[in-house]
Amino acid sequence: MDGSYQYLELHHLPGSTTGSASEERSCSNTQWNPGNNTLVGGAPRKSPASGRFRVLTSGLASVHGRPRGVGSVKNLLSPPLSGLPETPFEQLVDEAAASLPGLPEDPSDLLFALDIDGTLLHPGGVTPRVFDALQEAQEVGAHVVIATGRGVASTAPVVNEVALTHGWTVCSNGALTLRWEGEPEVATRHDFDPREVAEQVLQAIPSALLARDEEALGLLVSAPFPRGELLFHQVANDLEEVIGRRTTKLVVRAPEMDREHFAQMMHLLELEGCELSVGWTAWADIGPMGVTKASALEDLAVALGVPSHGTIAIGDGMNDIAMLRWAAHGVAMGSADSAVINAADATTGPVEHDGAAAVIRAVLQQY
Repeated sequence: MDGSYQYLELHHLPGSTTGSASEERSCSNTQWNPGNNTLVGGAPRKSPASGRFRVLTSGLASVHGRPRGVGSVKNLLSPPLSGLPETPFEQLVDEAAASLPGLPEDPSDLLFALDIDGTLLHPGGVTPRVFDALQEAQEVGAHVVIATGRGVASTAPVVNEVALTHGWTVCSNGALTLRWEGEPEVATRHDFDPREVAEQVLQAIPSALLARDEEALGLLVSAPFPRGELLFHQVANDLEEVIGRRTTKLVVRAPEMDREHFAQMMHLLELEGCELSVGWTAWADIGPMGVTKASALEDLAVALGVPSHGTIAIGDGMNDIAMLRWAAHGVAMGSADSAVINAADATTGPVEHDGAAAVIRAVLQQY
């Protein structure tokens, strides 16, 4: 879409009315509204319905501007530590610097697109080096954009933890782009009808758990997920509640299956009209056709006036492949699968060795 015809409009986020071995596949009925769902550079143009909303974050120990230290957002969403031998941090910085392409002269023309789980966050939280690198990038005027498969509710604690509460995030694998000014506002939203896809999945995997992203309220699940996997969720009264409305993301979880078998079965379904990505367990995210982290980041970069050679993406998952290919400089975490590494321009250390912080530090040394 030509950026000259794009503009930004913010919306209340709708809530519930009820109280990584195979590459991504294309599955929708993406509901586009060019008048409401696109971006332009410059100030946002608010609609009468626009406004802020509060994400439900009670019970999470995350503090804006917390003292530096290992983060308090500990979780079971991030993949386990890689076990790779440690490389000295300064060596990681030097290696990252050696792989950098030509960058813009002005750091305000930089956009860092950063995955959360396995990139910024490991099961123990956020480290001081990662926290410091993110703050330094913001201080020089770079755009620091979290780009995650997580929904809004489970992204919010991380945004607060790393003090990125003024800026932009891409959630639900690109289906939602939000602007944060203390509290989030929706800039773009893409959804699809999950019914047909859900029925195909359940025919192949009858025991599968399903969840619809309720955005500010978390996930609406067909049955309880394994303990600790979901930060915010509600259990639906019946399956119809989960699949009977359009959504930005449908989650499929099969706790009794290993990842390889699950990924194989999901891809054999050849789901149509949506995007499919499998995580590091038997978990799949299904979203609107043509909507990825890359598509959302491209729209955002155009809106912010960021030149293409100023885009840097860092990630470790199968849902990061598109954005690593999109960025002028895509960097895979050291723990990533070979398909992710092959899609990137460079590789850094794993999350427990602060690989993302090393890349950010290497870039900032240029200014």
